[in-house]
Amino acid sequence: MKAKELVWTALAYVVSIAVGIPLLWKFWPGHVELAWALAAIVGTNVAAMFYHRRLAEKAPLSAKAVAGAVLAACAVPTGLLAHVLLHPFKFVEVSIPIATIGSFVFPFVLFGTMQQAYSKQHQTNGKQDKGPQGPPTQS
Repeated sequence: MKAKELVWTALAYVVSIAVGIPLLWKFWPGHVELAWALAAIVGTNVAAMFYHRRLAEKAPLSAKAVAGAVLAACAVPTGLLAHVLLHPFKFVEVSIPIATIGSFVFPFVLFGTMQQAYSKQHQTNGKQDKGPQGPPTQS
């Protein structure tokens, strides 16, 4: 994956955490840790989108590992910052390591699904007509 794509992936992850933790803390206080799952899904989808827009083939393990490493590297500081500012986690010593591992694993699970979705989209786009054909005629 290219550096620019990884920056956008990290940004999507951090924004998802920044929005998810306060919202979950306010509206679903006992389940704040779900923000990490949300962020991992969003970050993985952004990474997969960038990768599969460039290359149609299946993503190699190295691309998934790099995306997972970026997400995991974002999980620790965002979790610590959220904990310092809001104290939303009951067991921060457990939550942050599990979120880090989960964030690393998500790309291995979701990249294939995203590749299938993008390949279907490319197939559909290739079959669509270009431009309007005019009003239908009756025989």
